[in-house]
Amino acid sequence: MSSTSTPMMKLLVALAAASGHLAGAELQLPLPQDFVQGAIFFTSAHTGDLVRLDCKADGCSKPLAIAAGLETYSGLVPWSGQLVAATKRHKLVQVDPWCQDSSCPLKTLVDVEHALAELMGPHGNFSLGGITWCQDSLFVVFGAATHPGPSGVMRCANCSVGHDCTSSCSLVDGGKAAGKGSQELSGFAAGIACMGDRVLVTDNSNFRVQAIPAGCAKAPCEIDTFAQGLKWPLGIAVVSGGSRVLVTLDEGIKSLHSDGSSLANFSYRGDTGGLCEGDGKVLAVDGSTGNILSFDPACDANCAASLIWNSTGSTA
Repeated sequence: MSSTSTPMMKLLVALAAASGHLAGAELQLPLPQDFVQGAIFFTSAHTGDLVRLDCKADGCSKPLAIAAGLETYSGLVPWSGQLVAATKRHKLVQVDPWCQDSSCPLKTLVDVEHALAELMGPHGNFSLGGITWCQDSLFVVFGAATHPGPSGVMRCANCSVGHDCTSSCSLVDGGKAAGKGSQELSGFAAGIACMGDRVLVTDNSNFRVQAIPAGCAKAPCEIDTFAQGLKWPLGIAVVSGGSRVLVTLDEGIKSLHSDGSSLANFSYRGDTGGLCEGDGKVLAVDGSTGNILSFDPACDANCAASLIWNSTGSTA
């Protein structure tokens, strides 16, 4: 909590926009299933809550906690009218996005701890990172940043609303320990995004983005280096209909072509966390303040940001 009477809702990598009115624009994530509508969702590092902002043309309402016990650095996925989030107990859970408090039940979709034990046997501690839905499967990043433990990406097929799909999970990248090889990830569990038939993963301390074939059922998969030379990549989003990829860094946001080659410095704002695209907006988290920012996706380089929500509680 800050020294003032108003607590700061520090935001980290989890950020998901849904269709609805935000500062006069229509927001919609390009997902293959039904859209969650009318809000922005994020996880709070201060409380561990999943928070909803109901936004209209005149700004966003007071943040409302709709679930508790979320993983500090974890992803969010609007999926079939629900949200998929990661808990501190290493589970991917289904959340009712329109719950009015944090007492609504959470339905387990994937028990990552159990799945990893089945796939690799005994393993060390880990944290959950980004989540994405790609080619009819859920993908989740896991890693151990400060201690020995597993690091990689798990693919879970045959997932549907209200049904546990842990038994259909497989390892597609990484393994029992972090590494720098072509089929290894660094320990920090960071962002992930779907781009057509590939899944892109930010490999944080290896300064690269890996590309995993979404159709690969289990490791070893033919993993490519999509981009390299990126300083501490964290969040990632495929924008502009798949023609560009944005990657957040310790020093701004980098724009890449769809083949991974460098396009431009999208923003120089400094440390930036999670990001996502809505129809007419790119939303990002300021890593130093926790504020939610908006960018024009049509901008090519040196793009200016607008404040959507202040982490101390005020709106733009």
